[in-house]
Amino acid sequence: MRLSAYPGHPDYKREWLPCHVFLNGELIEGCVHADYERCQVSVQVSTRDGDVVLDENHYIATKFLTGRVEFRRDWKHVNAVGFDAWMRDRIETAHQAFMKRTSA
Repeated sequence: MRLSAYPGHPDYKREWLPCHVFLNGELIEGCVHADYERCQVSVQVSTRDGDVVLDENHYIATKFLTGRVEFRRDWKHVNAVGFDAWMRDRIETAHQAFMKRTSA
């Protein structure tokens, strides 16, 4: 199984959000793509201050890490900010679907 954080990516699975990725039993922060079969995750590169690093094309720089990949959706691993973002996305999607149905 593969998961992506980017909505346009083929591995993006809305039904798995919110999801936390663990590598060798440790929570991975800033994960943008994870592949269970390849035992590989892609994470954002950030400075010591936590600022995201951009590459030469002005995309978010990433690095690959390898190991045992796990996906967890249980609520004890979800922080409030992650839940809020997930809920906003669900509400916005439902609103757009409602508007599409009713404004025709």
